[in-house]
Amino acid sequence: MLKHLKFLILLVLPFCFATALTSCGDDDEVGEKSALVGSWAWEDDFEKAVWIFNSDGSCVYYDYVKDPHYPIDKYVLTGNYHYDSSNAILLITWYDQEEDETLVEKYKVTISSSELVLEQLDIQGTEIYTLKRES
Repeated sequence: MLKHLKFLILLVLPFCFATALTSCGDDDEVGEKSALVGSWAWEDDFEKAVWIFNSDGSCVYYDYVKDPHYPIDKYVLTGNYHYDSSNAILLITWYDQEEDETLVEKYKVTISSSELVLEQLDIQGTEIYTLKRES
């Protein structure tokens, strides 16, 4: 009986280790994204920009112009993102439907519960966006 029990434990043990090691892989990425997930906005007297990051890795960018005399009142980009929280790097692939082109942007991220600061890394000069979390 003891011999059978030892054999059963040795047979089941590798499956337990494999399950424990592989079951946490996706949880880490979801945890990394959770701080970023939600709606973030920047606004001044002329326009409002809204960045929406979804938990499935998709994102949307809306730019609303508040001036009723301006010919284009809303600009929309859809895309996908990958957030590497260990390096604080956000990579976004946007699709511009109006221009029928794909844009790739890379940002250094500083994030808190109420503020998201994106420093664009893939352009000449420094473009910094400070966004507030929308409720």
